[in-house]
Amino acid sequence: MQQEISKIYDPSEIEKKWYKIWEENNLFAPEENSAKKPFTIVIPPPNVTGNLHMGHALDNSIQDVLIRYKKMRGFNTLWVPGTDHAGIATQNVVAKALKKEGKTKEDLGREEFIKRVWQWKEEYGGNITRQLRRLGCSLDWSRERFTLDEGLSKAVTHEFVVLYNEGLIYRGKRLVNWCPKCGTAISDIEVEHETRKGKLWWLRYPIEGSKDCVIVATTRPETMLGDTAVAVNPKDIRYNKLIGKMLVLPLVNRKIPIIKDNFVDPEFGSGAVKVTPAHDPDDFEIGERHGLPRINILTSEAKVTFAEFAESEKGIVKALEGLERFKAREKIVELLEKGGFLEKIEDYENSVGECYRCRSIIEPYLSDQWYVKVKDLARQAIKAVEDGRIRYVPERWTKIYINWMTDLKDWCISRQLWWGHRIPVWYRGEEVYVGEKAPQGEGWEQDPDVFDTWFSSALWPFSTLGWPDKTKDLDIFYPTDVLVTGYDIITFWVSRMIMSGLHFMKEEPFHTVLIHGLVRDASGKKMSKSFGNVIDPIEIIDKVGADALRFALISLITGQGQDIKLTQDKITEARNFTNKMWNVTRFILMSTPSVSPSVRHLPPGKGESTELELADKWIISRYQNLVGEVTDLLESYD
Repeated sequence: MQQEISKIYDPSEIEKKWYKIWEENNLFAPEENSAKKPFTIVIPPPNVTGNLHMGHALDNSIQDVLIRYKKMRGFNTLWVPGTDHAGIATQNVVAKALKKEGKTKEDLGREEFIKRVWQWKEEYGGNITRQLRRLGCSLDWSRERFTLDEGLSKAVTHEFVVLYNEGLIYRGKRLVNWCPKCGTAISDIEVEHETRKGKLWWLRYPIEGSKDCVIVATTRPETMLGDTAVAVNPKDIRYNKLIGKMLVLPLVNRKIPIIKDNFVDPEFGSGAVKVTPAHDPDDFEIGERHGLPRINILTSEAKVTFAEFAESEKGIVKALEGLERFKAREKIVELLEKGGFLEKIEDYENSVGECYRCRSIIEPYLSDQWYVKVKDLARQAIKAVEDGRIRYVPERWTKIYINWMTDLKDWCISRQLWWGHRIPVWYRGEEVYVGEKAPQGEGWEQDPDVFDTWFSSALWPFSTLGWPDKTKDLDIFYPTDVLVTGYDIITFWVSRMIMSGLHFMKEEPFHTVLIHGLVRDASGKKMSKSFGNVIDPIEIIDKVGADALRFALISLITGQGQDIKLTQDKITEARNFTNKMWNVTRFILMSTPSVSPSVRHLPPGKGESTELELADKWIISRYQNLVGEVTDLLESYD
């Protein structure tokens, strides 16, 4: 019987039709009580606030290829969907909505504000998952998770309590990336660095009891108020005789020592550097090595404070109290120049860290936070990669992972936000209680901070399967098989999942980490709203269909996981290819009405049918060779 399909290829209609059929027939869910070998992927959870971008499109296209391939090979496949609660991002979105109403989150109070965030999540949070459906992802939506759902909240609380009881969590005062506008510590990945043209100020620090001085160079003259030493390299012969002498800090008359430290670069500035342990990460480490005091000169709003100053040190700078940091910089430079302490000012380019959400300049800030001791956890995570239990593809990322893990610092897991997993610690006077449930009795106050979102995401490969409960899914589908992700979050997420999986499950969370590059524009530039070069994947799907977009992205992948350049020509080429495939299929179906379905769908190794001509057999043999080559490549993730 002759079969016909539409002359016109309408991807929107076709993709919508088939995705509905797949979902209605529950084809994305694994088979119950199956003897088939499982194959599992957990989706890197996109932010609940977000929309699908090209990075998501590439990442999920790769995962979908692997899941569908393994399903065709007879595996019992599971691809777990979910979204991240995205603490700071979501809180900021709702705060902006409140601002339009003339309100702040403080006007509502914590409890009411959190209710508003949940309302926002219910109304708008499903956008990204709808877009993943448009992309054609074969995710098992019946198992969709949210990092702040009841089960995952239970898992995160359990994680903290266990680590605390094992002595792996502590509260300490250390330098963090602080956003004065958002009012919270943020992770390194949430800091975006930009090279800016600025100034280098050369300052004179008088030597005590001498008319001579030591000259230091700095890009942040306002922090000199918190200096507690000047450091030189011990191999720098210019300063050998001065090591151990005291300097008189300009404006505040604080006596500070000249110390030696190998960290100092003799080629930077004068070779002598001011040391401000409370306001610079490198200076903090120098201060730790030399036992220097830390003097904080800024509030959490980045305004000058003299709360930690001796009364005698305030002197002529007392009027600066309460000034915003950059206004204070101007005033301090004026005072230094007036006092004869300003040697010169030079143009200088340096890297400035900005909050990825509000674009405020990040302040290294001394703050009480909760930390995870990672030394032993990292050692086990390194071993799992070195002995081959976990492999990176491409292999070159193994060295980057190991180098980073070898020098890993304790992990700051607390954030000064309202939206997120509340830290399960309560205080009553000097008493401290840590537990999975609130303590009995009156007068207890819970820690106001929440966890870093990476703390909950670190559990993702097994919390999504039911941990800490012992579930059937956890027993069948853990460990997962492959994690597909961009190289930009190897250190922030991948490493922490490995540490958590090995510690809590005593088994690696995945066997393979498949690293792909980032999607850039035609000129190789990062896609950014500020650059005006963002390509919206949904707009592309509307125009050419999901298959064309997926084909364009997949065809650009290199074996070395390098960044890819997405061009309009490549999208057009993919659109033309899918159209040709449609027309070829239509031609074959219309031209072979007498050929039985069993011949049309020949299993591997078959084709000895009397209905086939020699040319047909040759085509089928070429097809089988291609199947073999593609199978080998997919098995090796190449």
